[in-house]
Formats: sequence, C-alpha cells, structure tokens
Amino acid sequence: MAAKAFIQALPKAELHVHLEGTVDPAMLAELSRRNNTPLPTENNRYDVRGSGDLLTEDDVRRLYAYQDFPGFLLAFKSVTERLRSPEDYELVTYRLMQKLKQQNVMHAEVYVSVGVVRWRGQEFAPIFEGMERGRERGQRDFGVSLLWIFDAVRHFGPTQRLKSLIWRRNCASATSSASAWAETNSAAPPMVQRSLQKGRRPRSSAHGARRRIGKRRVRLGRAQYWRGENRPRTGDCQRS
Repeated sequence: MAAKAFIQALPKAELHVHLEGTVDPAMLAELSRRNNTPLPTENNRYDVRGSGDLLTEDDVRRLYAYQDFPGFLLAFKSVTERLRSPEDYELVTYRLMQKLKQQNVMHAEVYVSVGVVRWRGQEFAPIFEGMERGRERGQRDFGVSLLWIFDAVRHFGPTQRLKSLIWRRNCASATSSASAWAETNSAAPPMVQRSLQKGRRPRSSAHGARRRIGKRRVRLGRAQYWRGENRPRTGDCQRS
C-alpha cells in the first residue's frame, strides 16, 4: 500500500491516451440513452445497424471483455457511434480530466479520432468546439492541462487524412497530427511514394513533411505541433 500511495502522490503526465478509450461503462451507457436512434451519417458505406441500441453498464462490461482484435474494433465502433454531438465530446472530455485529477495527472496529450468523424460525414469544427469547452472547464476546475492529437488512420483514405492535417495546421490548440501519410497516398511527396513502393519506411519523409506543412518536429511519420502562446480562437480554425 505504501508503494501505491507513493505512486498516487507523484505528479504525472499522460502522453498517450485516446479520448474514445476513456469512456467507461457508466459513461457509454449514459451516451446510449442520449443517442438511442441509428447513427445519422452521410456515408452510405457505413453500417448503422445496432448503433442506436440501448446499452446497460453490464452490456458495456461484456463488450469491453473482448478476447481478440475484432472484439476490440467492435467495442471502439460502439463508442464512436454514440459520440455524436459537440455536447457528447464536451462531456467525455470533462470526465476524462476529472479522472486525470484523481490520479494526480497534471498534463495529458490526448488522441481524438478525427478520421472517424470525417468518414461518417460530420464536420469536425463543431465537435472540436465541444472538446475545447470541456478542456477549458476541466483545466479551470481541476488544474489539469490537456493538448489534442488529431488522428486519421490510413483505411479512411488520403482525402480525410489530409483534411485532418490541414484543419489541424490552422488550429494551434492541438499539439500534433498523427499518421500524416497513408501508405497509398498519392498526395505524399514523390520520395515518400518511392520508399513505400520499395517496401521501406520513408525515413526521408520527415524532411519533406517539414517543408510542406511547417511543423516543428517529426518522428516516425508523425508531425508534432506545439501550441504557441497566442492560441487562436476556435472560430479561427479552418472548417474543412
């Protein structure tokens, strides 16, 4: 117990946490009550069956007790389908910061699946406004600082990934944009395409990305951005 108390008392930083992954059974059950109709989407490839099902906390615990990767994907899909409105994202962000405070985490850098939001046909700007309201309230109430990492994975295609990256570049309240280039992204610099075609990690892509998108740090294909002192208003962000 002494070791546990010592660790609890230490000030900590959480450098890799996914917003969707912080939704506990009680929170997902609450979201399912708020959003108990099929997910509205403009993407006709999205299978919305089950997206409006009411979930109890026991249902969510069973969902989270997955044994394989497909089970994990099903759990992730169930969470993202019930995160719909700016108010949902505001609530989840605020609850996350409350949990961080309870664990004496003073700073966190949090992934959010922008690619999922864009792929199902939603504008991200209103969602981000909700996230920012939650972040600002959490920082005020709990004294925890939080920065965002925008994530758009390769299977949503290069268009949505580049839109996420461009939108991020115009919103300095996010710390980084993850997964900048898709493996089949024709918009990647030629040197990146050649490396990918030869089956190599595009080590030189960091230099090209730095020239193209003006970031301050690149590591393992990830463009890192650090928030400046003069953070623009949310309304200044580009709506893509």
